[in-house]
Amino acid sequence: MEDINNDLKSERVSVTQAAKELGVTPQAVREHMKRGLWQIGYCYSPKNTGKNNWEYHIYRHLLNRHLGKEAEKCT
Repeated sequence: MEDINNDLKSERVSVTQAAKELGVTPQAVREHMKRGLWQIGYCYSPKNTGKNNWEYHIYRHLLNRHLGKEAEKCT
């Protein structure tokens, strides 16, 4: 059971996939994450690149929690 929980915590989801599951556009996911409105992962802008590119790390277990889904349980 612990291994399943660890797998869920490390599984990443793309912005596009998260947007589909949330029923919004990918840009809406990005904006909500930047503003701290959705706690489904984290985003940051690498400072040393000289660009204003943001990276988004969305995790399955946090997205499921946001959507009100429980992790599947083994029987």
